[in-house]
Amino acid sequence: MGKFKRYFEQVDAAARDLFAQYDKAAKDMKGAKDLFDAYPEQHGHVTAEYLAKRAQAQADYYKAKEIFDKLRKAMPDHEADVARIRRELADEIARTNMARPSDVDMQTLELIKAGVLTGAEYARLIGEMRDAGNPTMIRILGKYASEAAAACAEYNGQNDSEARALRLAAHMAQTETGAVTLHNFDVVADAFKRTMRNPAMMGAWDELTGDIVRTA
Repeated sequence: MGKFKRYFEQVDAAARDLFAQYDKAAKDMKGAKDLFDAYPEQHGHVTAEYLAKRAQAQADYYKAKEIFDKLRKAMPDHEADVARIRRELADEIARTNMARPSDVDMQTLELIKAGVLTGAEYARLIGEMRDAGNPTMIRILGKYASEAAAACAEYNGQNDSEARALRLAAHMAQTETGAVTLHNFDVVADAFKRTMRNPAMMGAWDELTGDIVRTA
């Protein structure tokens, strides 16, 4: 499991719980409405039993509707919970990837500054620094790989194989240092926000976020 997967799972679990509540409240309201409709208002001679059943069905419907309306109106309020989870995620990413002068590998830095590294070599070094638990050097490598990719693309074109390799290395660094993780969380958070405001999207939740949550 990824280091930050639990943050994604918190949002996913909260969303699915809310969806289940909403679905139950909607079905309860519909069932109560159908029962109430089965006892239309009648004029003339009406038995006491009919009136009692209609009154009870009406009360049950109004109660179910009240619960549904309250839940629906409160759904956007849950966006604050997602914002809190995001802050916690961002804080942990920042702590995990804090730059430390003592982690600077001078020999690797000299290679970087010499401008001789290929995209494949950047990727290999980023992998080595990941295994060594050195986010400082991953950030440095990612920065220079990105700059090298831009320069290579400007000179040789965006589709140049080496420019692509350098971009992949830069992306690898972003993944390791949490930038991609935070971006992916924002995708899930945005889907949550839109779904809270438009419950018709609930059925598409897994399609919108499932792959991101499962691979976080």
